[in-house]
Amino acid sequence: MTEPTAAELSQRARDREPGSHSGAPPQNVHALMNNPTADKKAKQHLSKINKLKAERGAINAKIAAERKALYAMGHVRDAVALQERISAMDEEQRQSVDLSLLHLRRASGIAVQSELIEAASAGPRTH
Repeated sequence: MTEPTAAELSQRARDREPGSHSGAPPQNVHALMNNPTADKKAKQHLSKINKLKAERGAINAKIAAERKALYAMGHVRDAVALQERISAMDEEQRQSVDLSLLHLRRASGIAVQSELIEAASAGPRTH
């Protein structure tokens, strides 16, 4: 049995989600026309969506500022993005990612630079 494609999964989701179909409107949409109660509810929902989008914009700006601070420290974008994803994972997911990265690096002939990691862990050198 083959796994469904992304397009098939997307279509299945649209088929299950009311109001997401393109083409002819669902039967019950006709009952909404000229219905003041439905108008009021729709306006409330749309207002909430717009408010949440504005909040999301402010949150996104704060996240961007935090990323910029990490970049200013000298961290590269790819490392910051990877660490954001890893930080959101549970322990089991992190272990799977770590092991997968180790395997893929080994398979690609790109060894983990353990000396670099050890040196960085030891702290700054004093001469």
